[in-house]
Amino acid sequence: MDYLVKNPVPLSKNKNLPPVKWAQSLNSLLSKPEILTLQRPMLPHYAQIMGLLLLARSSSLASLQPDSRGNAELHINETLYQQWQGMNDIERYFSLLEAWINRGYAMSVGERISSIDDRFLPGFMMIFGDNDIWQDKAVNDPDFWLRRGKAFNLSILKMAGLAEFHLEDNNRKIHSLKLTSWGQLFLSTCRQGFIDSLKSGEYEDGDEQINLLPAIKAVRPDFQRTFEQPEPVIAASYVLSVALGNECTRTLKISANHLLDDLAEAILDAFDFDNDHLYHFQYLNEFGADRKIAHPAVDDCDGST
Repeated sequence: MDYLVKNPVPLSKNKNLPPVKWAQSLNSLLSKPEILTLQRPMLPHYAQIMGLLLLARSSSLASLQPDSRGNAELHINETLYQQWQGMNDIERYFSLLEAWINRGYAMSVGERISSIDDRFLPGFMMIFGDNDIWQDKAVNDPDFWLRRGKAFNLSILKMAGLAEFHLEDNNRKIHSLKLTSWGQLFLSTCRQGFIDSLKSGEYEDGDEQINLLPAIKAVRPDFQRTFEQPEPVIAASYVLSVALGNECTRTLKISANHLLDDLAEAILDAFDFDNDHLYHFQYLNEFGADRKIAHPAVDDCDGST
């Protein structure tokens, strides 16, 4: 975190990811840096760095901010960083784990996991709930877990002391994946929390997050708090660039008081289109979750206007 405070990171335009040189510099500061033999390693090869990036994004300790030219940079969130500095090691540990479990969407680091849910525990691991990994055994096919769950998620498990395994061939092969005793205890408790919430249909918010504090307190009664997420900043108005194909664009300015229904109508008017079809807006939220908001007559969306 101190490194990010001193060094805001410029991000790529397509996936909002840091450059490889940043990963190389940060990797050299780790107590156990990854040793890659590729002549031109890519960012995903740095599994631990990708894992740390996902922890920073899911906890909101790191957030995207525009620079003077409108390009995205990765900055420290000053409000949450102050909370971080006031936490003890136990609170920091569980705050990061809670953020990863609830909001660790792979899309926030430019990846996707092959699951109906883009998070590791509520998505990937919940699907394979009868796997040997939940029965204090090594998994039969660790390559499957590496391929589907991604190396950065597995690295988070290992860095947190939740699993044991060995990666080789520039993090493209894995051997003997097994949860530690602590991993069995904690992840099973969290998994049961998700199962109970699914049965009751109760979620903390529309992003299908659950309150993991009871699960954490079940194994650490002395635990007191996780991060308190700040309220989102809402601007008075927004300037939007809307494109139809590669050559036809319109620039719109709309007040934050307007509804998406108003925005849809403004976009259609700007291109001189008739308003005779339903619409939806699709976006990635601040945690990388894919969200869709649509006309009230559309059924398969996360929300309606």
